[in-house]
Amino acid sequence: MEERLTVRDDVGAGSYQAVLDGEVVGVLRYDRRGGRFVVRSTVVDPKHRNQGVAGRLVRAALDDAAAGGLSVTNYCGFVTGFLAANPEYLRLVDARFPGKIPA
Repeated sequence: MEERLTVRDDVGAGSYQAVLDGEVVGVLRYDRRGGRFVVRSTVVDPKHRNQGVAGRLVRAALDDAAAGGLSVTNYCGFVTGFLAANPEYLRLVDARFPGKIPA
């Protein structure tokens, strides 16, 4: 599935979308507040869970935040787990407004 899955940033909708064969199968919702990228939630269609879709969404969003010089405030439980498993992204977490971060 990985080669058929694409991730796009729909800035107008404030979401990253995972698209598989033309169908949106996952969404990461966010807001941009000044220099911060605020992650609200990550949802994947039940038929496509446990296939790496959410991880691809989060990685794309965090990589774009880093490239744009944005810090990250996280309110999504999945992203909290992603940060725990991928500590190289912890450098992006906003020191003043971290949201939910790994313990």
